[in-house]
Amino acid sequence: MTALPHLEVEYEHRPAVNVFLVRRGPADGMWVAEEADRRGVNPSVVIEALVSQARRAAHS
Repeated sequence: MTALPHLEVEYEHRPAVNVFLVRRGPADGMWVAEEADRRGVNPSVVIEALVSQARRAAHS
């Protein structure tokens, strides 16, 4: 039987992530997909940007 090497685990702090199920109509879904393609990003990036804009607008 061989001895296992001593292993050390390092933990990285990661920001919390929330996932929300959102139902969009076909027109809104297509717009998000097209906007993401135009920007060259994932649709989640477009949605995150829109939520950030709405949050800033709500606080002003």
